[in-house]
Amino acid sequence: CTWGERQKYLMADYLPQMRERITTTGSIRFDLCRPEYAWLHQDEIADIRSRFSPYILMCTRFGSVASMEGDINKYFRQRFKMNKWSADVEHDRIIDIVFTKWRQDIHDFAEFVVLAKELAALYPYKKIIIRPHPSEGLSFYANALRVFPNVVVIREGNVLSWIRGADLIVHSNCTTGIEGVLAGKPVLSFLPGNAQTRAGLNVEVAHEAGMVAHSVEEALAIAEILQSESSSAAQVWTQHAHTILHNLENTALPLTIDQIFRVADERNITNSRLVLPSALRNSPFMHRMKAMVGKTVNTDDQFDRVFIKKTLAGCRSRGQGGGTLGEFCPTFAVINPD
Repeated sequence: CTWGERQKYLMADYLPQMRERITTTGSIRFDLCRPEYAWLHQDEIADIRSRFSPYILMCTRFGSVASMEGDINKYFRQRFKMNKWSADVEHDRIIDIVFTKWRQDIHDFAEFVVLAKELAALYPYKKIIIRPHPSEGLSFYANALRVFPNVVVIREGNVLSWIRGADLIVHSNCTTGIEGVLAGKPVLSFLPGNAQTRAGLNVEVAHEAGMVAHSVEEALAIAEILQSESSSAAQVWTQHAHTILHNLENTALPLTIDQIFRVADERNITNSRLVLPSALRNSPFMHRMKAMVGKTVNTDDQFDRVFIKKTLAGCRSRGQGGGTLGEFCPTFAVINPD
């Protein structure tokens, strides 16, 4: 199952023998952003609103500049590990890509901080919530914006709860923009500069999420429009975006479940122990995936027994299925269907 058609074709290039078995479904994670699933985090949303509402949520993604460890050299050390690059990319080309991306990030980072300062001054009656990316530290933002009492730098809980409670989401090439749009919230995509200077540097799909502003002044004007009661801006995705993320036009959950049951029926699977075909186990794609397994993931999300039971009860009450919680441990849970 893949997020979009482009991913499907990429995987098929690595696994030509599995080409007919790859199906585009989309990502279940993005399904949960839709308004009909807001109840999943209703307690968290209510808590956030009681503490901070009304607020503007600004989601950052400048790990190359404001890394969690405060190590400004980390970006270059990681990017210049040549074994991480395809052998088809020339050495000089790698250097150009790394420096060009870093240069753009420095520029976007500075403009984003200035935009936060301007929003804090323009809306003193609202909280400006700065939520740094997991790859970033909090100290820079806290120190730079400490003169504004309405600025809060915080990274706690599920970002989707913060998105749902916000009056406005501001991002710059961040997937939180996509989540905000799917959740039905007003979203501002801040891409300072012009299309020519940014060519090839924007994050696909994410840079399209929301109304785009290319300067601080333009961003402030759009922020005012998006927060007005008369705002009715509709998101328009390019066809290119649709080929990358199937969720923009379909929900992934039913498609994914259909594929799981189809495979189980075809292979007469009656237990949860699955063995991959030898051709798949020894493929370059799987070697690459194995190299990624075990890496630390920074997250504040809690996968716990109480949340699972609450989710099952909520689904049942809304006629969306249900079940009971069976075996449970920190890494997996077994749900027995009703």
